[in-house]
Amino acid sequence: MKKIWGFFSSTRFALLLVILIISACIIGTFIPQRISSPEYIRIYGKDLYLWLNRIGFTDLYHSFWFITLLFLLFINLMICVVNKCFVLRKRKSLFLGGSILTHLSILIILLGGIISGIFGFREYLNINEGATKRISNIPCISIKVNSFNIEYYHGSRQVKDYKTTLTLIEEGKEVISKKVIRINHPLSYKGIKIYQSGYGKTNRVKNVTLKVHNGEKASVHTLKIGERFAIPNTDSVVRIAEFLPDFVMLRSRAISKSTKLNNPALRLEIYEDDRLKDSTWVFHKFPNWHSSKDSRYRFEFTGLELPFYTRLEIVKDPGAPIVFLGCGILIIGLCILLPTIRRRRIEK
Repeated sequence: MKKIWGFFSSTRFALLLVILIISACIIGTFIPQRISSPEYIRIYGKDLYLWLNRIGFTDLYHSFWFITLLFLLFINLMICVVNKCFVLRKRKSLFLGGSILTHLSILIILLGGIISGIFGFREYLNINEGATKRISNIPCISIKVNSFNIEYYHGSRQVKDYKTTLTLIEEGKEVISKKVIRINHPLSYKGIKIYQSGYGKTNRVKNVTLKVHNGEKASVHTLKIGERFAIPNTDSVVRIAEFLPDFVMLRSRAISKSTKLNNPALRLEIYEDDRLKDSTWVFHKFPNWHSSKDSRYRFEFTGLELPFYTRLEIVKDPGAPIVFLGCGILIIGLCILLPTIRRRRIEK
């Protein structure tokens, strides 16, 4: 029993655990944590991603082996605190008291980390404007993004601020309605916090812009896929029939090679008296190319508007208050310990 007690209380064992924990944290710094599987596969390839996921490197701070390291260090420090308490009973010393408080504070910080690792989580959601997604770690709670807004500096396209208006839904009922969150101003609900993490553009087209040349006259039209517009001063009506983000021809058939916007193309249908007269493709990257049989008109695909998605970070960290408590005790312990160390050196 003494050997086991001595092993778990040894400085060498504590040093080994600290080195392993620091090494794990370094690995966790270089390997992105808790991103989507497609993103991991894009970065590392499928085989390496499966291996990293299997050993817990994709969610390192919640992995079984990392929590086990924290628990073993917790045991080591707890035994050290018990040993020092026995010494303090025999010999009163301010130095020992400060040392015990310092060790106890680290013990409390580790306890908070273990609780967060077991019961906490951190996940990211990319949600389109108007869409709703469930929190995977709490399936009964969903987040609906009512709107996403970007504020720019006056006279420039430099982003000044961005914010999300969201609604929280629990078991089908709205529990928080149209709450605005922005950077460093999260939403809090039942121990979870929802942070504004970032934003980006989707591949789903919101509006397209066409420029129609009719002789020397030209008109510009912005509309959604499936909508129609009349060419001014004519009997012709144009319908935006189809959008392909990555246009290719396969066996005389137009398809999209991928969902990426590599070669955006629109199929236009031209009607007169409600009868289809012509159908043609126009390309965003090749505005001067057109295949319309109707030589009266020339179409240019001049712009496309992509809606933004908001990136939210959902965090549950039940050990955070315990960690803060431990940090407070650590400060007190150091305030007691450091002056006594200096005094002991002077006395020597």
